[in-house]
Amino acid sequence: MVISAKDILNARNEMGDAILRTPMIYSPGLSQMTGADIHLKLENQQMTSSFKPRGAFTRMAALDKEDALRGVIAMSAGNHAQAVAYHAHCYRYACPNAIFESKSNSHFGSGGYP
Repeated sequence: MVISAKDILNARNEMGDAILRTPMIYSPGLSQMTGADIHLKLENQQMTSSFKPRGAFTRMAALDKEDALRGVIAMSAGNHAQAVAYHAHCYRYACPNAIFESKSNSHFGSGGYP
């Protein structure tokens, strides 16, 4: 799938106020370390503290009514799952909640994982 600049602009326009417009700031320390002008996009200010809400929003906005009625599921243990849950709530789509313990934590004490 090829994504054009027009696709990106269309997605941005469709998002409206659903996604926060986060600032970009100049980083003197990183700029000095790298010898380049480094600016940081403060995506940690999004509702889910990452850049993932953009993709989750864009995909859910593209669902037709039939697919939307079936709900959404994210196979992620991190930022993407949080973004999907957040926008599912905003759209009022069904989205089951399940948290699975990580392999490293689930095997502590059992001798099965270092």
